[in-house]
Amino acid sequence: MRATVIVVVVLVLALPAVCGAAPSIRGYTGVMMTPNTEVAAQDTIEVGAHAFGIDNLLGIPNLDADSTTFLANVGVTKGLEATLAVRALDIHIPEVIPVQTDQTQVALHLKYQFLKEPDDPVGLAVGMTDVFEQWDNLFFEPMLHDADIGFYGVVSKNFSDLAAGDPPLRVNVGLLFSKEPLFADNVWHLIPMFANDTQFFGSVEAGLSDEVMLMAELAGDSLNYQVRITPDPKVKLDIGFVDAYGTTDLFWGGSYCWTW
Repeated sequence: MRATVIVVVVLVLALPAVCGAAPSIRGYTGVMMTPNTEVAAQDTIEVGAHAFGIDNLLGIPNLDADSTTFLANVGVTKGLEATLAVRALDIHIPEVIPVQTDQTQVALHLKYQFLKEPDDPVGLAVGMTDVFEQWDNLFFEPMLHDADIGFYGVVSKNFSDLAAGDPPLRVNVGLLFSKEPLFADNVWHLIPMFANDTQFFGSVEAGLSDEVMLMAELAGDSLNYQVRITPDPKVKLDIGFVDAYGTTDLFWGGSYCWTW
């Protein structure tokens, strides 16, 4: 994979933060590509960036693509999260077409948390992706069809004692309803007549300590996994692997959270 160096400088307020949730690659609070039932806490904001690249996309030699997402998650009210995500796509097609395709896309995501553990037996959240239908999925979709709003529901269950302060062991399962193949890893899913309107996703979050969490997710046909490191309650650092379009590629990123 071509080396990509990302430097993110965030100016922050020196205020105490109540930050447990963390953004996904796509921006909304979640695991790698998929949402969980957590949301940004009221009166908090999370800012960050994630990046990854794909070599030999669709099996075509030297057809490479990079994706970098800059995001801001805001806890609007109790249980309600709004996400603004800006994604820069960089597609290199040196041996097919001698051009480099750059795209910048902006998306608004919304999520509402109905139930929260440990206050409730399970966690429950619903959400909308790409509310204004401005963000096509990875790389080639602008050539095939327009972006489409998505609706999802996700349920979580924690199998550790959160009330006692134990690290979480959480399982998330959900359904996404959208003509936009949000989690597609097969090029055929990008073509409208073959796209699935309903997609299943699931993930496991296992905290080894207060600072280290292992995560794995099944997103459509993709199996992704990562390590999340929390050196400070306000700081989340992510590194892992995303399975997309037949290749497995490294991603990394991080976020910072503060209150007002």
